[in-house]
Amino acid sequence: MHNFKVIESKDNQKVKLISSLKLRKNREKHKLVLIEGLRAIKQVLETNMKINILAFSESDIVSNKEYMDIFLAYESISIVIKTSVFDNITETVNTQGIAAIVEMPEYRLDCLFSQDRSRLVVFDRIQDPGNAGTLIRTADAAGFDAILYTKGTVDLFSSKVNRSAMGLNLSVPLIEISVNDIENLKSKGFVIYSTTLDNYSLIYDSVKFADKTVVILGNEANGISEDLLSLSDEKIYIPIYGKAESLNVGIAGAIIMYESIKQKG
Repeated sequence: MHNFKVIESKDNQKVKLISSLKLRKNREKHKLVLIEGLRAIKQVLETNMKINILAFSESDIVSNKEYMDIFLAYESISIVIKTSVFDNITETVNTQGIAAIVEMPEYRLDCLFSQDRSRLVVFDRIQDPGNAGTLIRTADAAGFDAILYTKGTVDLFSSKVNRSAMGLNLSVPLIEISVNDIENLKSKGFVIYSTTLDNYSLIYDSVKFADKTVVILGNEANGISEDLLSLSDEKIYIPIYGKAESLNVGIAGAIIMYESIKQKG
């Protein structure tokens, strides 16, 4: 049996750092993300992302050979925490006894301009973490190059988004933007498609998506802001044939992203 040191105090500096990352302000301050659960962490370990700390619950590492194998493979960054302390510093009810601190990836919008063919999706103040996570997974699956988001969007590095996105929020480029950035994209040849229903909207599958496409998806309750709508080249909608008033934004986004990618030929 490996003789590892067990951290027993909640006042330990690494323990305090892990606990602090449950809050968005601390994630943004330290540029660090807390990842919980074996599946998500195994995905992170398969990438080139910088992991600062791997944390294990004492009871889980003692009883789980796979955890011990991970611990030994990454011993220089691994710590073991007393189970009662570990359970209090993590965010999910069932953490599976493993967590990691990962450096928050940062991307620049201007890096996308050099591509001859790009597909981007914009989250305009999307609030539900489940919707956001679903859309991140869909964007990745549909081959989109990046996700842009406006101020007021749910924290895309929260644990709820991470679980819904199955960790893809750490590998799909996420970039916060302003209205000026949309104008800049237009000047670089991107065509802006907004999902909204008005007298000028076209059915989504009747539109020819450009090689440089930006699809804007709006807030669940209020839709897309007027500032962004005013910059749209095309307004598109998905017809509803039943009694529902609207489609969930995660479903609508998936339909439109796959339609745009289908046309790449």
